[in-house]
Amino acid sequence: FLHQAFLIFLFAGLSVGAMSSNMASFRGFAVYIVVLVLPLAIRMAMQGQSVHQAMAGAMVVFILLMLLIARSLHKLLHNSLRLSFENSGLVDSLREEIGNRAQIEEALRQSETLFRTLTETTCSTIIIIQKGKIRYVNQAGLDMSGYSREELLNLSVWDLVHPEHRKLVKKRGLARLDGNADDSGRYSFKIVTQNGAALWVDYQGANMAYLGEPALLGTMTDITSSMEVQEKLNRLAITDALTG
Repeated sequence: FLHQAFLIFLFAGLSVGAMSSNMASFRGFAVYIVVLVLPLAIRMAMQGQSVHQAMAGAMVVFILLMLLIARSLHKLLHNSLRLSFENSGLVDSLREEIGNRAQIEEALRQSETLFRTLTETTCSTIIIIQKGKIRYVNQAGLDMSGYSREELLNLSVWDLVHPEHRKLVKKRGLARLDGNADDSGRYSFKIVTQNGAALWVDYQGANMAYLGEPALLGTMTDITSSMEVQEKLNRLAITDALTG
């Protein structure tokens, strides 16, 4: 009977160990394991034989180890629950902050989508210039210049301006960045397209911050046809039709 009981004890060990982890009350577990196992250990120790005494010693060691494990686990559970209740206000604040941050990120995504929709569908060129480089250009700018987006982003903005007007445009752009511009930021000049053609553009520039640094936001409209008509009218106004 004792040997059969000891085998039952061994097979039941895993179940008892699981109870030490899942039972809500440490005292309930302690009473359970002492009432279940301790009488069997005492009966084996009273048999007087060394094998039975060894079995009894193993049971006592098992009881002590399970009690220590259960005590540590339940202490950890108690502290965890206590911290959860004590920090419930902090958790609510964090949840609210996370919710607000999610709303802000969603608003930023919607604003970016709206910005890209507006800039990519307008017929005027929109560019962002920073440190002499084009940081952003819309589809209209690509169509007008003939460059690909990668080519324009790797191109110095001054190389896009016609040599006749490069000095003037650079002077005005730097003055506006420094806050020393004395005009409205609107004027006309020529640019050079990818195939070498010269186009007149009507330019409007304004200061902005891009990625935390000063930049220029510019819009350009192709006015080549209007300028050609104006030049033709100017020639007709000062040229006699009979003598040339």
